[in-house]
Amino acid sequence: MIVLMLMQQLPEERRSEAAESMVLEARSRVRDPVYGSVGTITQLRQQIMEAEYELAKTQGLIALLSHAQNLHEQQQKFEAENKLPLISQNQDNLHFDHSLLLNDLNQQQQSKNYISWGFE
Repeated sequence: MIVLMLMQQLPEERRSEAAESMVLEARSRVRDPVYGSVGTITQLRQQIMEAEYELAKTQGLIALLSHAQNLHEQQQKFEAENKLPLISQNQDNLHFDHSLLLNDLNQQQQSKNYISWGFE
């Protein structure tokens, strides 16, 4: 009865939109009686944050590898011009610890999460 009265107060061109909205919320409440559509929105936001984190991590690794490739090309050019190796060709000397980059990216994501939840 209350819903009918509220619907009648809306302009006619908005009533179908309001009815669709109520149907969507009702369906959401069947799936999640406590949170309804808010629960779905929260889950989607979490998925977006996780995807953004993975994207940032991948972009960081791409940038790192691109930089390493540029350095390698510069070294080769220098060696070719000067006939001297800049870095020993021993592979052990060329080891890079990727965990440093991943730790930095994790710290950035934690900081982002802290801010995004309103704890500024």
